[in-house]
Amino acid sequence: SHNMFNPSRIQAFLAILTAAFLWSTSFVATKIALVSFEPMTLAALRMTLASILLGLMLLAKKEFVRPNRPDFYRICSGGLLGITFYFLLENWGLKFSSATDGALLVGAFPIIAMLLERMIYGIKLSWLRFAGAIVAIVGICMIVGNDAIAMDGRRVLGDILLILTGVSWAFYNFATRPIVNKYPLMTTNFLQAVSGTLAIYPFAFFETHQWEMIPSSSIISVVYLGMFCSVAAFLLYTWGLRTLDSSSAVGILNTIPVFGVICSVVILGENLVLLQIIGGLIVICGVYMSVSRGGSLAEVSPPST
Repeated sequence: SHNMFNPSRIQAFLAILTAAFLWSTSFVATKIALVSFEPMTLAALRMTLASILLGLMLLAKKEFVRPNRPDFYRICSGGLLGITFYFLLENWGLKFSSATDGALLVGAFPIIAMLLERMIYGIKLSWLRFAGAIVAIVGICMIVGNDAIAMDGRRVLGDILLILTGVSWAFYNFATRPIVNKYPLMTTNFLQAVSGTLAIYPFAFFETHQWEMIPSSSIISVVYLGMFCSVAAFLLYTWGLRTLDSSSAVGILNTIPVFGVICSVVILGENLVLLQIIGGLIVICGVYMSVSRGGSLAEVSPPST
């Protein structure tokens, strides 16, 4: 069944590729929505919509499984890390930086997770994975360095927040790894969405003084983010994982920076500098070196993007 060209594998490949494409467009959609929504208000609206959609699907499929109390707390901590803190950092990062930088830096998330895993759990790295990490860090420095050379302090701050988003995502993976196979993915995702969204509300209420008339482009962007980037992409990804192994899936997710940069340039008209292109390609090469041999890193979930 490992023939690459059997129909189910091709369908799974296309499902995960489509999920990667949808996630890659989130940076552009977020940039458009941030024109009129403050970062946490945007996160609250997007994730409220996603939570409602996931809840309706759970009702329809009747596959809700009640987790025991320790697991429930673990799932909720995943919601805080993977949704509340993730979007706090990502949306503020994108407010200051560009969609291009967001798309390029998300490519380095697996490396951030791998290095944190080495520091916290003492997991040994093969020389190949270590070399991959070094290569990816060089790529990150080129992406952020481009903004530093341009003396754009706001954008460098945004880049730092976007890199910290990767740290939040890594801790989300560590928190949820013990329970990821214990419950149906729909159940964990719904509970994480609800707990993560509830924790966003207090932050969003601090932004109420900036609520005003909202143009339709921003409203469409929020609906798109909630329906397609948060829910549809997740469903396609999990469906594809039934057939493809996770290391192949992580390989396909390497297309997110590529799609994301193309969308940023085409839709937002962001300008792309050679240094950024080279940096982005170097990051992808580094990640590929680190993940190609499998290992714990391949067992990660996709970014919340």
